Amino acid sequence: MAAVGGVQTTSTLTLTVDLPPGTTQASLRLLCRRQRLSLRAAAPGSTNEMVLLRRRLCGPVDPLRTPGYAIHDGRLVVELHKATPGEWTTLFAGNDSSPLGHQQPAGWCAAAVAGTHDALSP
Repeated sequence: MAAVGGVQTTSTLTLTVDLPPGTTQASLRLLCRRQRLSLRAAAPGSTNEMVLLRRRLCGPVDPLRTPGYAIHDGRLVVELHKATPGEWTTLFAGNDSSPLGHQQPAGWCAAAVAGTHDALSP
């Protein structure tokens, strides 16, 4: 599985996932459910997809409020809105959970974390 990280505010979670070289937005498929996240990618020139991420989140998110995602420096960056505001102690449910970074300065969004301000800015 791909390396995953995240930072959070009380209302959002900005998730980053390392992608295989050559991955494009057209080759990605992100599936977001209330407490499940799945990311698949097709190799360039192939229709066969590989699973990069399939995990249960630590808490529920609102998939309808996820505007999309961006690819920056070989990483997928997606901003998820928490269904219930609050701090999460880990990113995923289970024993091998990834720790989360905490509160970013006001106005930060997924695009700012990715280093670009034109992809997911509000």
